[in-house]
Amino acid sequence: MKVPFYILLVIFCTNVSAQSNIVEYKVKNGYGGDNGREFLIFNPIDSYYFDFVDGSHQTYDEILRNYNIARGGQKSYRKLDQINLLVRINITPNSGRKHYLIIDDKPSIKWSIKVEKKMILGYECTKAEGNFRGRDYIVWFTENIPVKIGPWKLDGLPGLILEAQDTKGTFKYEAITYIKNSGFQVPDIVYEFMEKFDKSKIKNYKDLINEEDAWLKDIQQKSIANLPKGTNISEIPSVRDLRRETNFEWEVTNMKSK
Repeated sequence: MKVPFYILLVIFCTNVSAQSNIVEYKVKNGYGGDNGREFLIFNPIDSYYFDFVDGSHQTYDEILRNYNIARGGQKSYRKLDQINLLVRINITPNSGRKHYLIIDDKPSIKWSIKVEKKMILGYECTKAEGNFRGRDYIVWFTENIPVKIGPWKLDGLPGLILEAQDTKGTFKYEAITYIKNSGFQVPDIVYEFMEKFDKSKIKNYKDLINEEDAWLKDIQQKSIANLPKGTNISEIPSVRDLRRETNFEWEVTNMKSK
């Protein structure tokens, strides 16, 4: 029998482990710039990944002590192989920002492990290649930290992913700090957000992506309409060209069924 997620969450909150590890990743985003810092906190029970966009270089304890779940855009909580995305995004024009709790049943990544090795943060890492939702990735993982997770949604290898880059060079995640048994914990506000969220309003990821695509296309069409008269557009790019995920498994399934 499956136990509802929110019950598991309540059980977990009473048994949280204090011995967590933390990784700081320097991230290059799809717009050609430095997207700031993203962090992975993990222990044997769960993990939390989030971004932190700020001009000042705050310390880990400052960030976690004053953590505001409403900031930034990349937040994901994992437990029992289920990814819960904590999303704050504009979906419709002039609607203001809305909070969502999303369940993403992401597909497993089929990795090809290579023979190449290199050192990252003092750990021997092995190269692997794989495709995830429209992007081909080259990653480096270390079996010296035997957890099957990494930055963002990249996972499934026999060790922590310390570096990852898509082959087009659009996104790059580079671990610049790893602290073992840090004592840092997932901020309480994360559990509070999920625990208090109206469970009837939890969305699945496909629904969110459909809404997001409609919003992005609306922005694109308005931008094209505002171009100077006579402007020649040879090709209109996909609205997801600069997103972390460019296509999805349900789109492939729909194409095969036609």
